[in-house]
Amino acid sequence: MTLHKIAYMIPLFSLVSTMGYAQTIDKREVSIHTMIEGYNQQDYSQMKKPWGFIGKILLRKKKFKKQYEPFFSKNGIATIDTILYRSKYMATVQLQFKDQPTNRATLRFMFNDRGKLQGFGFGYPSFIYRKSNQDSNSNLTLEQQALTIDSLISHRVNKKAPNNFNGCVLVSNQDQVIYKSCFGYANYQTKEMLNDTSMFLLASCTKQFTAAAIMILHEKSLLKYTDTVASYIPNFPYPNVTIEHLLTHTSGLPSYFPLLANHWDHSKQAGNKDVINLLIEHKPPLYFAPNTRFDYSNTGYILLSSIIEAVSKQTYGDFLSQHIFTPLGMNRTEVYFRRSGDTTISSYALGHVYSIKDSSFVLPDSIKRSQYVTYMDSLTGDDGVSSSVMDLYKWDKGLSSNTILLPSSLELMYAKHTLASGKKTDYGFGFFLVKGPAIEDLVYHTGGWPGYSTMIMKLEEQKKNIVILSNNDYDNFDALADEIATSLLRH
Repeated sequence: MTLHKIAYMIPLFSLVSTMGYAQTIDKREVSIHTMIEGYNQQDYSQMKKPWGFIGKILLRKKKFKKQYEPFFSKNGIATIDTILYRSKYMATVQLQFKDQPTNRATLRFMFNDRGKLQGFGFGYPSFIYRKSNQDSNSNLTLEQQALTIDSLISHRVNKKAPNNFNGCVLVSNQDQVIYKSCFGYANYQTKEMLNDTSMFLLASCTKQFTAAAIMILHEKSLLKYTDTVASYIPNFPYPNVTIEHLLTHTSGLPSYFPLLANHWDHSKQAGNKDVINLLIEHKPPLYFAPNTRFDYSNTGYILLSSIIEAVSKQTYGDFLSQHIFTPLGMNRTEVYFRRSGDTTISSYALGHVYSIKDSSFVLPDSIKRSQYVTYMDSLTGDDGVSSSVMDLYKWDKGLSSNTILLPSSLELMYAKHTLASGKKTDYGFGFFLVKGPAIEDLVYHTGGWPGYSTMIMKLEEQKKNIVILSNNDYDNFDALADEIATSLLRH
């Protein structure tokens, strides 16, 4: 799940690409550039100008100065790299800095109907990159690119706990690995070190495998995307929800987390059937009518896993192994339940969280706030796949070469879904998408679970792939992925 924090009152910029909502873009761009120019000149009166009447009254120059003067001292002059209009009310802006070329910042600007500024703040990177007119890194050898990437990671590895990166990173193009390295421990208790075959729980990055499995069944004419979930799951209480709604997070289905938190015996491990039975029993209302909104849904992918099992007559893990992992030679990838299974895996990267009490990294099972990992360990579809960086390189090659899916299926997987209103979302089948005129096409997914942070990102036109797997709950992997992607695109 990807969450964006917005702290209202934060700054900066200079020029860029836009898309959509032309009727108010001019006013909004004027507001954005006015704010950036004010920041760059440290003219806090100018930074108040784009705001509406209430904003001008409430905002004080002293507050702007207190917040932005230290930021300016650290980063210097800001320039706009890209602007993406998410709606008529919101723009996401990526910044770069003249004196700190490796630094980037992401801002959210919010506007009213008249294009007046209502709020803005820093957020997590949105992975928006200006489209390149040349081959990326045309003046750098592969060795130089690798050194650049290594320098971006090393300073994060060397930070003091709990802010240090512990994990594996792989960067590749379609034909070869550009960079590969692992840092730190697979097991903090035994001090076993990570390597490129170490397997990490992928968390929500599992969803791309679930989507691919559904698409394989579709190619075999064993199901249709327009089929209702109720046609595969008896007594399912939401008759209008289809498989496509599940794939694209447009079902409106309620989250299963509260159901398990409030109605499940936490001394037992819940499976997908248990989640489905709770939905049938309690019938929590839909958040919205299907295909009227995008709302990220882990529940939807739990159901997709169960549909895969119902259609194939195999377990979710066996189906993925037979149709994806084995054909691609992914021998360090499987659906694995560490807490409930009878088997152990060599060089498995145990997920760790930081204990302030113990001043060390510990297993999440030992901390009350994350003990839900024990009773939710056996769920599949939204989570459950474990893999290594080398196997995920094979996965990218398998998708790109159409070894797993037909070209038409891959095109659909990477296409933005269209809502009933005609508006497009930023999600396809199992992937987030960043696409638009004048920006680089990007396909990616993140994953997060106590002890794990994961990222799989593809610069589609550049045919570059970035994999970041962390097993110490590293909370800044979005920024790390953003820096690596920026280095690959910078000349």
